[in-house]
Amino acid sequence: MASLAPTIATIATTAATAKTAFDTIGMLTNQMGGGKKDSGQTALVLQQLRERQMQAEQIQAERNERQKEQAALEVKQSEQLRKAALKRAMSRQTADFGARGISSTGGSSDAVLLGLFEESEAERKRREELDTIKSKALDSNLETLKKQNLLDYQQNVNQYRLAGLI
Repeated sequence: MASLAPTIATIATTAATAKTAFDTIGMLTNQMGGGKKDSGQTALVLQQLRERQMQAEQIQAERNERQKEQAALEVKQSEQLRKAALKRAMSRQTADFGARGISSTGGSSDAVLLGLFEESEAERKRREELDTIKSKALDSNLETLKKQNLLDYQQNVNQYRLAGLI
């Protein structure tokens, strides 16, 4: 569910940008008397639209960077916890072997301890894979926003051309 939050934020930002663009077109059309040609004002509106889109992209990029930094911090903390838990489990298992009178340097005890280590390594690899997927999703959301902004901009340019404002 947490991975949907960045996607929803991107969609909301894109929708807000599109609404602003359509509001601007309506305002410009009204100011121009419903269709008088004034390419200077149209160019200004398009420039302002592109600046707002670039600002939204920058905000999203910064948000993504903060989320990646937060994820890296969580990975570091999680790795420390994993190592501490592994150390405790190995110590507990070694103590258990000693209490049972089993040598902790024998073949079966080494196999048990190696199994604990391998379980811990598998958990670390799964976590790394998930972190990679999250990072790629953040990058993908930003690229989607950029593509959507470019599409919105081109649609506005085409609407102005059709209305004879360019």
